[in-house]
Amino acid sequence: MATVKYSKQDLLKQTAATGLKAAKIPANTTIVIIDLKRGKLANGDLNDVLLCDMNGKKLNIPIREYNKFIIQNGKAFTCEDGSDEIEFPNEFVIVSSVDRKDRDGDVMYPVYAYNDFEEQTKEEGSSIDFAALKASKLKEGNKFEPVQDYTISIL
Repeated sequence: MATVKYSKQDLLKQTAATGLKAAKIPANTTIVIIDLKRGKLANGDLNDVLLCDMNGKKLNIPIREYNKFIIQNGKAFTCEDGSDEIEFPNEFVIVSSVDRKDRDGDVMYPVYAYNDFEEQTKEEGSSIDFAALKASKLKEGNKFEPVQDYTISIL
């Protein structure tokens, strides 16, 4: 399996993206990193994604979300001294997850679960005002799981 290398500067430039936020991955699930897909949002912000395999199913993990994982053991990535590139591990296992909370202590849902999502994203490159989004309330009949904060163990 090939090792995935990535720029340290790009790691720090990532912007929030959806994808992993719509899925609640159960504990003890092994994730294998297959490749990296580089991308940009309409406003030019980086939106790179790790292409992964999860029990035979494809899973996209935005770098921004991977960077939020709590690492129980091992390293989230490695880097040789003086190098501008990092290397992601080949695989990791989900140890646990908890519902992500905003600064008010309220459970967060994917942005598209809120009433004003379409209104806020009408214009290309527009940014999300989460306070206004939250104030618009969840869509009636919302079936999305809360966004998760994951703890992982590197294999």
